[in-house]
Amino acid sequence: IPNVSFSFYEYLTSPQFTKLQIPGNWVYVTGGSKGIIIYRKGINYNNIDGSEDFSVLDRNCSYQPLNADARVSVEANNVIAIDSSCGSTFYIGTGTRTGGPATLPLKSYRYTYDPTNLTLFIYN
Repeated sequence: IPNVSFSFYEYLTSPQFTKLQIPGNWVYVTGGSKGIIIYRKGINYNNIDGSEDFSVLDRNCSYQPLNADARVSVEANNVIAIDSSCGSTFYIGTGTRTGGPATLPLKSYRYTYDPTNLTLFIYN
């Protein structure tokens, strides 16, 4: 998967991101190689900086990533992302491959979360 340099803030108080305040929800955003999935895993009260609360994954499928169609989309179950061109599936909580020809997980990006200001800083 191509390495793309970027950094941006998402504000969970913005209307398009308020659903990320609730665990189990996700959104697509522009960035990375072929777009990004931000998934709200849960609230970890033992981790003050919130670094285990989210999963931030590139939508570029790890199987033949240079293929123009190698892009995953979250299924209706809100847990699995699938690349419709090759059939590879991934768990959006971690990016782990769950099926199909892909052998590698989805690319994960770093982030910091400020739970006081509901701000997510995503970077690579």
